[in-house]
Amino acid sequence: MGSRTGPRRPSGGAFTETTRQHERRLARDRVLSTAAMVVFGATLLVNLWMEFDSSVVLLPGGHSEFYFLLSLAGIAWGGWVRFDLGLDRRKRR
Repeated sequence: MGSRTGPRRPSGGAFTETTRQHERRLARDRVLSTAAMVVFGATLLVNLWMEFDSSVVLLPGGHSEFYFLLSLAGIAWGGWVRFDLGLDRRKRR
């Protein structure tokens, strides 16, 4: 076969990302998780608004506990990723 191109893989088969790939992944994670937090936060507020004003129907099916729990889970996930509460992911692997 020809010469090998691309990222080097240690003998264990793990992928070693470059500094550029690492920075790009962190930036992408920050943007997507912030967007998710905004969307789920808006869904939570609309759902609460519909609970207290029954004449307003902005979500399919009206007010639902499903929307409430889904929004809380989405905000928690977004915060977890955005504020890096995981396994110290900011360090380059």
